[in-house]
Amino acid sequence: MGKLTALAVKNAKPGRHGDGAGLYLLVSPTGAKSWMIRIQQNGKRRDIGLGSVAALSLSEARQRAVDLRKHALNGRDPIAERDRDKRATPTFREATKLAHEALKAGWIEKNAAAFLTSLETHAYPSIGNLLVDTIEAGHIRDLLAPIWTAKPEVARKVRMRVGQVLNFSHSKGWRATEAPGRSITVGLPKQPAGKNFKAMPYGEVPAFVAALRSKPATSGRQALLFQILCAARPGRSALPDGVRSTSTSEIGTGRPTS
Repeated sequence: MGKLTALAVKNAKPGRHGDGAGLYLLVSPTGAKSWMIRIQQNGKRRDIGLGSVAALSLSEARQRAVDLRKHALNGRDPIAERDRDKRATPTFREATKLAHEALKAGWIEKNAAAFLTSLETHAYPSIGNLLVDTIEAGHIRDLLAPIWTAKPEVARKVRMRVGQVLNFSHSKGWRATEAPGRSITVGLPKQPAGKNFKAMPYGEVPAFVAALRSKPATSGRQALLFQILCAARPGRSALPDGVRSTSTSEIGTGRPTS
């Protein structure tokens, strides 16, 4: 009979907790929990990861440990046998590519490209090689921490896209659960409130428009001019007495407005 219980696993603090017969529960400082078995083979000690608590219950981890010990006693490589069982489950990197291929038809090209680029940059270094059924809230929290306050908008998009990959994996049967929810942000500071972009002083707009018109008419410049000239402005009733609204034909002419 093992030393651990389901309740003890749930409430375990950071550190290493032995269940007996070489099976250990590992809890990281961030709270991520995983199983490890220590096996002696050919006079050498081998520590072999079994997966996360989200993927393996206590009873399942015990059974997996029994199976791997038998393989070791029979002269087989326990790591190769462990990986043979997991081969049908993709890594996060592999699942991302499969999710992207399945979902991109519903995205514009820019968003489809950003989906891959953001995960390659911010998720692959820490979880790219993890099997999708071993990824927990702590893993996602750790990869978000460096950008959570420095790049809050990027962090929100990365979190959403990681969730899309894990939910896709759940739909394929590669994960027992969907992506973690609110527990991801436990331990992360409050993100700064969003701010509006600084507006150009109105008096500088005519010169700016004139400068745009003096340059080659690229699609970007034309789009910017369109936004400037056609953006909604207050009607006459919203302006102070004695001040009239400015027509688009007057912008960029340099003529003073009252």
